[in-house]
Amino acid sequence: MEIHPLLIFSDLDGTLLCHQNYGFDAALEALGKIGRNKTPLILNSSKTRSEMLSIRKKMHNNHPFVVENGAAIYVPSGIFSQYSDDLTELSLGVSRKNILQFIHQLRDQKRYSFKGFADFTLDELIAETGLSKQQAEQARDRTGSEPIKWLDTEENLQFFKQAIEQQGLKLLKGGRFLHVMGQTDKAKAMRILVDLYRNEFQQDYKTIAMGDSQNDKLMLEQADFSGIIKPEKGSELEIDKEDNVYYSTLPAPKGWQEVMNKILNLIESKENR
Repeated sequence: MEIHPLLIFSDLDGTLLCHQNYGFDAALEALGKIGRNKTPLILNSSKTRSEMLSIRKKMHNNHPFVVENGAAIYVPSGIFSQYSDDLTELSLGVSRKNILQFIHQLRDQKRYSFKGFADFTLDELIAETGLSKQQAEQARDRTGSEPIKWLDTEENLQFFKQAIEQQGLKLLKGGRFLHVMGQTDKAKAMRILVDLYRNEFQQDYKTIAMGDSQNDKLMLEQADFSGIIKPEKGSELEIDKEDNVYYSTLPAPKGWQEVMNKILNLIESKENR
């Protein structure tokens, strides 16, 4: 059987990181195996650049990463010959400044009730998210999206959604917040990175994607192998794909390790036939 190198794309919150304490210790065994195999683990999250740099450091991860649900890709030097800066930003969406300008104007005009990260004080954001002070500061340092807490009616939410779509923006449901952003997503960022790897190394990669919520759906459907992590509460994510979809029986991060080992062992057994 022909052996294809792998690219792994993973969400963080509720997928690789515990929702309560944002830890990943229970997945260290699988992370170690991926590292020893020199397989790129590309973190593809709703988190910001600042948050991702901090998490990557803890994980000893030096691969490209995707922020804010596909708003931008960041590429470290030494991976692709066309990008030599220490960290190259590839913007895929709309600047946060333009997003804030539009949604605040819309809120003033229509009297919609919502609160975004730009509206929260640091203490309010800490209380809302359970983040530490440093983590909350990093979460507010955004590139191309604005998470909002909708405090209005469902009917007005539909009007709000229509208005932002007419402006070339979109509303994406994350784990805790609605995200206002440009017309991009995790799957688009994934496609771009797969093409970059294929062109640079002249190899046909197979992809693994790991996620747990609606903003991971397109990424999971696009991957060759999809791992869906059981949520702490509520029903697990459903995707429009049947083949090579694997579900964890445990929440993150144990569930991430459970499914990742299952997929890696399956691929290994197929290659050894």
